[in-house]
Amino acid sequence: MNINLVLDLAFGDKLLLLHPAEPAWVVASVLNEPLVRQQWQASAPQPRDITLFQPSTGLDFESLLDTVNQHHGEDSHGPAYTSLTVFGLDATDPIVEILAGFAFHVAQTTRFGFIAHRIPHGH
Repeated sequence: MNINLVLDLAFGDKLLLLHPAEPAWVVASVLNEPLVRQQWQASAPQPRDITLFQPSTGLDFESLLDTVNQHHGEDSHGPAYTSLTVFGLDATDPIVEILAGFAFHVAQTTRFGFIAHRIPHGH
């Protein structure tokens, strides 16, 4: 399962391009919040799995990933996520180190951010 992690404050309409079956975590902003609310209403009575979170001063990627992991990781109620598509953040060395702490590696860098995959157990 893939999780979309949107850290781009100007993501806006691009939210409509994300696969509706994939959970998304989206940073709240003037452009993002109305689209998230629209998606919730349009998908009622079974709202899309989109979590809107408030930006903090100096985004703490590790804390955010820890929260995502609590909801979608191996100890969660459903199948654990195995990939993470990140929008609005570059795969810098500190980010790569944080991902490694959660058993993920950067599989691909993109013009919008990066895609990370879970490292299989035993590797």
